[in-house]
Amino acid sequence: LNCFFRKSVVPKNFVNPNDFRQLDPVTGEVGTENIEAIQLFKDIFEQNSRNADAAYHIGISYALSNDYDNALIYLNKAVFIDPFYEKAWHHLSTIQYNRGEYKECVKAALKGGPSSRTILEKAYEKLNEKGFPYRNYSQIKNKLV
Repeated sequence: LNCFFRKSVVPKNFVNPNDFRQLDPVTGEVGTENIEAIQLFKDIFEQNSRNADAAYHIGISYALSNDYDNALIYLNKAVFIDPFYEKAWHHLSTIQYNRGEYKECVKAALKGGPSSRTILEKAYEKLNEKGFPYRNYSQIKNKLV
């Protein structure tokens, strides 16, 4: 498990989904430690469904395994349990950005603390490209949150 925490650290401001996985250096495949981590944290989460950390780590492990649908489910559970969980909000916003869900990304990034500033700016640029009418963060924050 110690190996999992060391290998699964996600870069602060990643936007490329390929940066969000841990590849086995020999096979080039997604590492089995993510699958083991998912099961371990699911066992913990089953014992205490109010454990935001367990939900967060399940979400991150799914993301590292390129299963972004399940990653979103568990990251959403983490922020539902703990609405002030900035790391979970940040990773939610990053996955949403990579899926083209820019409004949802902005909503999450606004709660993701300082580490979400870059993803917030990138999502805001994408919204402007699509004709979103608001010109500054305070306007967008008031309309989306």
